[in-house]
Amino acid sequence: MPSTDPASEAVFFDADGFRRAPGECEENAMTARTVELAELGERAVADLLREVAEREEILTVELPNGKRVSMQALPDLEPLPELEGYVEEGWKDAIYP
Repeated sequence: MPSTDPASEAVFFDADGFRRAPGECEENAMTARTVELAELGERAVADLLREVAEREEILTVELPNGKRVSMQALPDLEPLPELEGYVEEGWKDAIYP
């Protein structure tokens, strides 16, 4: 299932059909799936979005005119760490060299 599209040069598929970016770790990879619009039938958009998020995949839908639309589940981000320290009052008004 390798793609021959020039827009996807930085991405490749392995033997199992998984889409990989060069150097991407095996455990961080998302599956990629391409379907034609007709295959989706009358599915509700909310159901489709929920499925993409649950499967943690990249879904590309091919439209009848040949154009494609992709959607991708985004990973959960870890919270930012709380740093020790403080910012002095008036820091914004100070003159910096």
